[in-house]
Amino acid sequence: GVSVLVPGYVVVSSIVTLLLFYALWHRLKSERRISKIEAYLILFPSLMAVISVLPLVSPLLGQMVSIVQDLLCVTAMFAYMKHTKSLLGGSKHLVADKSSCPFAVPPLCCFAKCKKPKMTRTLMKILFLPIQFIVVLNFVVLLVNCSLAYNGFPPPKESSDIPNIPSYMLIPFQISALYTYKVFMSYFEARLRGSFPRTRGRLILVTFILCKSTGGIFQVLESKEVLGYLDGLDCV
Repeated sequence: GVSVLVPGYVVVSSIVTLLLFYALWHRLKSERRISKIEAYLILFPSLMAVISVLPLVSPLLGQMVSIVQDLLCVTAMFAYMKHTKSLLGGSKHLVADKSSCPFAVPPLCCFAKCKKPKMTRTLMKILFLPIQFIVVLNFVVLLVNCSLAYNGFPPPKESSDIPNIPSYMLIPFQISALYTYKVFMSYFEARLRGSFPRTRGRLILVTFILCKSTGGIFQVLESKEVLGYLDGLDCV
């Protein structure tokens, strides 16, 4: 009812606003010039929070919000990998001498007892490829869903609806991208100085998981008729 809805909107809006202002303050207080990658990583949690609360205004935006969340998260992962490369001094310093690839990370923990392959420049390039590929695919899926919405396809209500098909096709690529990102973090965490770079990489992954779970939460609230919504505009 209104007694639950209005306070909920006020609390969520206040938290998102505080996060955004804190990110901007942290961005402006820096005494040195911050690169575009660093600025994006600083603003990333606030951007995700702003996007994630849009279904509170209209649950019809749920599908589009999920796609934008994926795009922002994988872009942050790629930005983190590029930033790590710059912190270590460039491509020539990515591969340490006599180092091995820690490929036994979830969901492939079963390889823990297997011999680790030697880390090479070629293998390092392979770790970057799935993240680069999934960024492009997420952007394409976003364009496809925008096109479907513009041409009059209603928001998906069933799992078999047409707007859901591109998202389902992305699942194998998302799993491979998340796996290579975990391998990347496991390999470089010990070489990064201080706790902030390592913590930032982990928080990107945690943010992705939390934001993906908001979709199910909003669906439950909508089914319980706790959330109201604004009708979408008719297509021109």
